[in-house]
Amino acid sequence: MSIKLHVARSVWGSIRGTVGKIKMRTWLIAGAVMMGMLALFVWAVIALFGAAWGGAKNVLQQAGINSESVQQASAQVLASTQTVLADAQKNAAELVAAADAQAIKQRAEQSLAGVSETLAAEVQEGAQALDAKAAAAAAVALAGLANAVPAPDASNAVPMSAEVREVSGVDIGPPRFPGLRRTSFGRTQDLLTVSYQGSGSLADVLAHYQSGFAKLGFNGDVVSATTDSERHVFLNADQRIELALVQSANGAISVELKQLSNSPS
Repeated sequence: MSIKLHVARSVWGSIRGTVGKIKMRTWLIAGAVMMGMLALFVWAVIALFGAAWGGAKNVLQQAGINSESVQQASAQVLASTQTVLADAQKNAAELVAAADAQAIKQRAEQSLAGVSETLAAEVQEGAQALDAKAAAAAAVALAGLANAVPAPDASNAVPMSAEVREVSGVDIGPPRFPGLRRTSFGRTQDLLTVSYQGSGSLADVLAHYQSGFAKLGFNGDVVSATTDSERHVFLNADQRIELALVQSANGAISVELKQLSNSPS
């Protein structure tokens, strides 16, 4: 019993699987064909009934039977048959229309899918083209900006005090101006020379040394002066020190001190 039941379930499952694979359009077309065949069958029945009724009517007339009631009954049967035929034709038309609508829907979906893919591809190509144009425009703008901005002039750069090496030697006179570094030193029998470089204004450096020499008991006097350089001399009872200041265009200041033996001027 269980084997038969298993076989029956297997056969039923196979039938259900086969039927499930049939598309909706195929079912609709098959239904339309069956409704058309039903309409043809009804029409054939009506034709046969008409022929039979004609023969029966002749027989009844020959037999002298009143056919009025028979005619009414046949008319009712004919009207019912025509109604059934009309309903069958209507149902068949609806099935065909439904099948056509399903096909049109599938075609429309396929067309829309194709249009969507085409539009997506065109949009992607347009975006890539815009990205390429934007990158090219940015490169041109950067190149123009690079050409418009002048390169820094190294000749006008203010030297950093850390870049000037402090050389050996001794200082002359008062403490040096803050930020100056000793760049040269020389000694002879009657002359001691020291040079400095750094940053600062000529007026500030001059004021610093004038104040410093005054505190050490020196008397100062100007020897020469221009807008960017000055020479001064400072004297006491035993020493003569000359001060030379030069202001560069980049703001650097050069200081030179020369210590001489005191001699009558």
